[in-house]
Amino acid sequence: MNLTTLDGLEKQIGEWYKSAPNLPKNVSAWIAKYAWVFVLVGAVLMTFAAFALLAALGILTTVSVAYGAYGVSYGFFGWIALVALIVYLVFSFKAVSPLKAMKQEGWKLVFYLEFFYLAFGLLQWLAYPSAVSNLLGSLLGAAIGFYFLFQVKQYFK
Repeated sequence: MNLTTLDGLEKQIGEWYKSAPNLPKNVSAWIAKYAWVFVLVGAVLMTFAAFALLAALGILTTVSVAYGAYGVSYGFFGWIALVALIVYLVFSFKAVSPLKAMKQEGWKLVFYLEFFYLAFGLLQWLAYPSAVSNLLGSLLGAAIGFYFLFQVKQYFK
C-alpha cells in the first residue's frame, strides 16, 4: 500500500464518519490536546507487554526444544506478534512529539497505526480462524479508533 492509497482510504473513511454523531467541541478539543499523552501511555504499557511476550516466547521456545517442538505454530506466531508489537511501538513513540505539537504528521501516524492494528488482527484471525472474537475485537477497536481520530482531525494542522 502506498501513501496515495492511504490518502484515498483516509478520504473514504472520513466520508463514512461524517454522518456519525459529533462529540461536543470541548471534548474533542480536550482529546486532541492530550492525544499525545494517550499514545505515550499506551506505548509505555505496550513496552511492558513486549517484554512479557519476549519472556513467554523464551519459555515456549525452551519447552518446544526440550519436548520435540510441540506448539511450534504458537511460537512462530508469537515471534511475528513480537515484531509487529515492536514496529507498533516505534511508530507510537514517533507520533508523540508531532501529536504534542498538534501537527498533522502525528495524526497521520496514528491513522496509519490503526491500519496496522487492523491488519494484525486480520493476520491473527487467519493464523487461528477459530478465534473469530479476535477478529471482531480488532474490527470494533479499529472502528472506535477511527471514530475518535476523525473527531479530532480538525485540530491537527
